[in-house]
Amino acid sequence: MFPRVLKVTPSIVPLYLEKAMFKLEVTRKILCEDVPWQDVISDLNRTGQPWTKTLSMLNHTQRFQLLLEFERREAEKKISFIQQSLRISKGNKDNELLVEVAEHPQKSEKLLHGKLRVVFHSKPLQEYLATIKEVKKEGLVISLDETSEFFEDDVADVELLPNYFYLKTVFKAWRLLENFGSTYLFLFFPATISTGFKKYTVRQWQNTQLNEEQKTAVEKFLGMRKVHHSPFLLFGPPGTGKTTTLIEIIVQVWYKSQRRQLICGPSNAACDFLMQRLIAALPDAKIYRLFSKSATAAQPPPEVVENSNYYQTKDLFEDYLTPDVLDCDIVICTVLTSMKLASITRLQFGYLYIDESGQLSEPDLVIAVSVLLSGNSRIDSSRILLAGDPLQLGPVIHSQVATDFGLGVSLLERLMQSKSISEECFAHLVKSYRSHPAILHVPNLLFYNNMLEVIGNNTQGVGWESLPNKSFPVLFHGVEGDCNQDADTYR
Repeated sequence: MFPRVLKVTPSIVPLYLEKAMFKLEVTRKILCEDVPWQDVISDLNRTGQPWTKTLSMLNHTQRFQLLLEFERREAEKKISFIQQSLRISKGNKDNELLVEVAEHPQKSEKLLHGKLRVVFHSKPLQEYLATIKEVKKEGLVISLDETSEFFEDDVADVELLPNYFYLKTVFKAWRLLENFGSTYLFLFFPATISTGFKKYTVRQWQNTQLNEEQKTAVEKFLGMRKVHHSPFLLFGPPGTGKTTTLIEIIVQVWYKSQRRQLICGPSNAACDFLMQRLIAALPDAKIYRLFSKSATAAQPPPEVVENSNYYQTKDLFEDYLTPDVLDCDIVICTVLTSMKLASITRLQFGYLYIDESGQLSEPDLVIAVSVLLSGNSRIDSSRILLAGDPLQLGPVIHSQVATDFGLGVSLLERLMQSKSISEECFAHLVKSYRSHPAILHVPNLLFYNNMLEVIGNNTQGVGWESLPNKSFPVLFHGVEGDCNQDADTYR
């Protein structure tokens, strides 16, 4: 019942980007023709526009706004999903229906909480909007946005609609940052001069098991003066104790400062893990976990839900912020959800930590930075820490054009590659406690310039009877099957 025609949705980006894209015929090439992406890049380069030149403070916003438009259009093509005559049955809850979809059009984490246009065959003239509540093997659990009489074993046509929530959030962040002019971009283009630091010595460590390089990282960050615009980079490959070091930094800040701290991660799973570690490390601190309204209370650990925006009577997470958030010392949430905090001007943060920042694009960080600055009148009144490993998972980008122009490069990676950050703002952890030397040898040689050091007794698995080589604890085993992942960890 849905016409199978290409529908160009209204743009969310500024008008000048639309004009530029249509002038270059980029839109026609990307949406309607099968042309090599290299040709599109060549067309863009020939224009000599600011966003095609070397990335700088002058073209940072324009370039990434254009790249997000490329990403939006490519994503729309990939989520195109129209299926007809699907059987509908009652779900487990009164307001839920089960749509029997034989094959999901994409990974479940991209489907969850998306919107569907639904037309029941029993009511062919009426269209309904529905929200995807759960992704199951047998189909999609949906909830209609408005009340409708349901006929048992009905049949419907469904169309998956694009979700523009992320783009709206990013452009809202850019609008908030307009109040600071271009000064906020010093965080993205820090000076390499060595100023604004003082020697700081921790008198009492909460975690006495830290090694010397971890202690140095903590004291480096605590020694940063407020006048320094540069973010602090904590480079920590897997197994080197990055999270342990980050927790110690947060603990030390809590003891020495009265200023509120904001911790952001790329996923709910990462945030929940940090919350659990902080509850154990700071039992007296007021820690608040902010979830999006689309989160499911059954997923997080109970101690995390207990200190969050969960409303037990309604069995859901509130979309608005409860008064508890104003009394807290530490707030933990995903980068996308953090935008909720920007609406409260009294909620000022002195510290912002981005965990696993190598997985986030620069527009992602624009969201968190806008939240940090929305409650502060001066850009130099807060400190920012980016923790992660750019050699691990990076941002997930659909558009090859956007990738080639830098959308797939995290700020952590760009700053480390450009070496545009002073030594006092950088700490690298190289002592690996997790892997056996045989496992670490290849990635250490290929990716880490052989700088990782194996520490501790990592002999677990050595001598196992199923190993072809008893002294080499690596076993390659082919597996065929499905890869399932909790969908809401990406919200």
